[in-house]
Amino acid sequence: MKKVTSSLLLLMFPLLVGLSGCLPKLDETEEVITWEHFATGFIEKPTFIVAQDYGTGLLWVYSTQIVRGQKGGTFKDCVSIFDESQRPHVAKYAETFGDKVDKPFTYKGLVRNGGASVPLHFYYATPVSSITITSDIAWSKSLPAGSDLASEFAYFTGCSDRFAKEHEKYSPKEPPSDFPIRNVAYKEILRRNFANQSSATEILYGKLSDLDLTSRDYVGISTVFMILGTDNAEYRKPQTLTVKMTFRDGQTATMKLRLNQYGKGPWM
Repeated sequence: MKKVTSSLLLLMFPLLVGLSGCLPKLDETEEVITWEHFATGFIEKPTFIVAQDYGTGLLWVYSTQIVRGQKGGTFKDCVSIFDESQRPHVAKYAETFGDKVDKPFTYKGLVRNGGASVPLHFYYATPVSSITITSDIAWSKSLPAGSDLASEFAYFTGCSDRFAKEHEKYSPKEPPSDFPIRNVAYKEILRRNFANQSSATEILYGKLSDLDLTSRDYVGISTVFMILGTDNAEYRKPQTLTVKMTFRDGQTATMKLRLNQYGKGPWM
């Protein structure tokens, strides 16, 4: 259990950094937020990973993954400003979304407190329009095997559209008093991230069946795209979940996850 908990904390760290990296202006010594601080890169291929955390029971949907090499790590299927030669390519994607890119890639008037962590952002070059989850077992009489389980899952994710496009900041909001599910781990992650919310990041949460991504371009924080939880007792049974993403250009990506089957993963 200690190993799983430590692993979860390591995985949550980039998410929390991503949410808290951009801070409102506090004094006159702050530097201007440059494009590097925001648009780190775009994922060109419709790929993702789903993993179950056995410590919390939550599903983590990753928009990208790190590929380790001799000289360090690279992000799979991404164009990134970490590689200077890719900078014009990344700018092209940003401008496609209506991002106001000013040479030399500086968001005028936006500042961050000196020493604050720089957030790590990756977004799909073609944004996601919908997400469905199905199981190979029945969850109820009204949800036989193969049914869309979106109504059974609560989601948590983040969005930076206004920060990218309008140069406006979100004001930190109070933690919610109502939650879409009773799952304790989900509630704790939601509360914690509201407490660490960036002034430039909107937290999106609710039932997956109510999630509307059709007008959201910059959804996804760090390497974590979404966290999903459920109260349905059937979720705890061994089964295979199929998660499918549909993108605006009509492409789809699908991943199967062996749920509650230790060692048959992926899991955390």
